[in-house]
Amino acid sequence: MSASAASCETWLCSRRAVPNRVGFGLKRKENNDAVCEELRQLGCEAHAFQCDVTSEQQVEAVGDEVLKKVGHVDVLINNAGVAMCQGLLALKHSDIRRTFAVNALSQFWMVKFFLPSMKDRGSGHIVSIASVAGLLGSPFMTDYCASKFAVVGFMYALEEELFHTGFEFIKLTTVCPVFINTGLFPNVGARFPLLTPILDTRDVAHRVVDAIQRDESLVVVPRIIEIMYKCLKPLPEDAQKAIQRFLACSIQKPNA
Repeated sequence: MSASAASCETWLCSRRAVPNRVGFGLKRKENNDAVCEELRQLGCEAHAFQCDVTSEQQVEAVGDEVLKKVGHVDVLINNAGVAMCQGLLALKHSDIRRTFAVNALSQFWMVKFFLPSMKDRGSGHIVSIASVAGLLGSPFMTDYCASKFAVVGFMYALEEELFHTGFEFIKLTTVCPVFINTGLFPNVGARFPLLTPILDTRDVAHRVVDAIQRDESLVVVPRIIEIMYKCLKPLPEDAQKAIQRFLACSIQKPNA
């Protein structure tokens, strides 16, 4: 479970939004256990599970355990992510494969497992923590951007598929934050840091919960960037690029 996912769990529980908590992530067992303890202190029922979400076999095995121990899953938050932060030619083939396995393919495996039970139950909400890098290109993040563009496209396509097959009652939310203070992105720079700040995990988590409760489809965090993104879209492509480059919010050039 990542920091922002853990914050979502805690915030949901503090709001009494749902009765059960499931920690389901790539990180160490002690991290999941710590989150569970925090949730239990808030009076919530909490369960922690470890799973390599890049492995469809592990997702199926641990998913079965989740359904047996906890019951149905009302809200699925796909939040696993890695970033290499290197220029394209510096990336190893294995780096690119891992980026796509963690950031994109894992979401396919998770949704494919939990979606059938949501269909059977007649309700459910799937949340994907994508990135502004899934809407706009950024230097030294070719693999990361491509994987997040894939996630955004996956969610758009899945929403249409659910609508055309009569399962539009299953809600989808794609969250696209700017850089978050998880330590995933070293050497982030911005010409106007007050306009494009490094986000706190809890602030992002609060916005995610708000989006779930409002059934929002696409959320860009913070709101000022969401407004800017919507204003940029109608502009000519050259103008969009010029404004983005002027703001200069990106990973700094890695050392050779």
